[in-house]
Amino acid sequence: MTNELLAGVLLMVHNLEHYHGFFCSLRGALESDRLDALKRTVLQGRV
Repeated sequence: MTNELLAGVLLMVHNLEHYHGFFCSLRGALESDRLDALKRTVLQGRV
């Protein structure tokens, strides 16, 4: 164990970016009443 914190920080930033993108997509789908289309996209693995 090297006690290196950078890898964990980079992984956290990466994951937060994906969460942010997903929730922006979710918000947009809810606002435009297209939640079913987003659900299909997510289940197909494209988001």
